[in-house]
Amino acid sequence: MEFDYRSARCLAHVCFGLIKGCAAHFGERVDIVMTLQSAPSHVRFALTLV
Repeated sequence: MEFDYRSARCLAHVCFGLIKGCAAHFGERVDIVMTLQSAPSHVRFALTLV
């Protein structure tokens, strides 16, 4: 799954942690790739179940 995260506060690393926490809560292992897009406030996440 891929999705874009946009925030004027540039909290992509918080979003990364939330994704990891949700996966752990549900007993899933997930590979997360975080790619900076046009600005620090815009990040693309690519998630793959492992």
